[in-house]
Amino acid sequence: ARDPDDMVRAAHFLTRHRTPRRGGAVILSSSGGGCGIASDRVSELGVPLAVLTPQSRARLGELLLPPQADNPVDLGGRRAPEEIEIAGDVARILFEDPGAAYGLVILTSMPFFARRTRLIGEAALAADKPVLIALTPGAAAEAPRQALRELGQFYFDRSEDALRVLALVAAHDALRAAPAIVAARPAGLPDGGALVLPEGALTEGEVKRLLASYGIPVAPEIAAATPEAAAAAATSLGFPVVLKAVSRHIVHKSDVGAVRLGLSSPGEVRAAAGQMLDELRAAGLEGLSVQPMVRGEIEVIVGARRDPHFGAVVMVGLGGIAVEILNDVALASAPVSPERARALIAALRGAPLLTGARGRPPVDVTAIADVVSRVSWLAADLGPRLGDLEVNPLVVRRHGDGATAVDGRATLQPKEEPRP
Repeated sequence: ARDPDDMVRAAHFLTRHRTPRRGGAVILSSSGGGCGIASDRVSELGVPLAVLTPQSRARLGELLLPPQADNPVDLGGRRAPEEIEIAGDVARILFEDPGAAYGLVILTSMPFFARRTRLIGEAALAADKPVLIALTPGAAAEAPRQALRELGQFYFDRSEDALRVLALVAAHDALRAAPAIVAARPAGLPDGGALVLPEGALTEGEVKRLLASYGIPVAPEIAAATPEAAAAAATSLGFPVVLKAVSRHIVHKSDVGAVRLGLSSPGEVRAAAGQMLDELRAAGLEGLSVQPMVRGEIEVIVGARRDPHFGAVVMVGLGGIAVEILNDVALASAPVSPERARALIAALRGAPLLTGARGRPPVDVTAIADVVSRVSWLAADLGPRLGDLEVNPLVVRRHGDGATAVDGRATLQPKEEPRP
């Protein structure tokens, strides 16, 4: 959940309806427009529409005109006059259909608004499945809201709120129904218990060596203490290069001028190095790092931290300097398999950018998933020593061309001594 309120609302339905569910959503609305919009949004969220049984369609056909006697249902397409009430019967037929795992009701102003809302609410309460009712905002729906409150039936004031919660409940059900995937430890990883690491903040170089020991490709770097040494290192690596300040106290290098990209000559490197040494000396500078420019199609962030309740948690999202602006990340308890990592990646809002949206070349999602899995094992191996660890950016190239960690940071807790 991206919103704590959505999480709480989803938990409300999940705790009230614990029976495992399979199937799709049935939609009931007081208007054709409501049906159409709800159907489109449900499909966009990846929730299938339920396929009604012939028996349910036949029963609906006794109450509704042929176009409306199927999922989704528009109450306006009725056979009987308005004074003959059918709302409760239609709702019960929909909600009781064996293919219906979820009900979504979108109600706007209609004749006998409060009475019909109450009948639909009663049908929702009788169904042992999540039924999400959304009412149009404003004073016109106050009497229907009161009717639902009297029944004890939960409702939403915005259809988008109901849709987000429906998607969360459906995603939970899909995860619960999926076979458990055991995360197998990748071959060649070091013995986590034998890792000898400092405590506190690590330098980028220390983080990269740790990542490399877990089989994660990292950008090479050459340490330099002076502008002249930095220029010589750049010449040996080949231009263009990246120049970075080395400090345990700088978290976001780009914010304080501690990284310079695309330097294309020894003179540019020498000048940039001299400026960094002068301006950042107070930031606990330990030297400089010269690295080749690593190019790719997109930047991703992969990280891990230790949660006091859940233990090691791994994270993946769209990265670079925009990660905190985009806020598009997915989390899971560590360790994870590459298959589980791919599911996390697919859950990102920006996932289409990775798979070729709008003519972009698809990137190496397999390489991203491999890095996520390996970072998750690193996090699990660090145990209580893990504070936080972040690879940002992981530069990802086109499909089949891999990915490279070009920057990273980490904070480790002191190693616990065994009790006598």
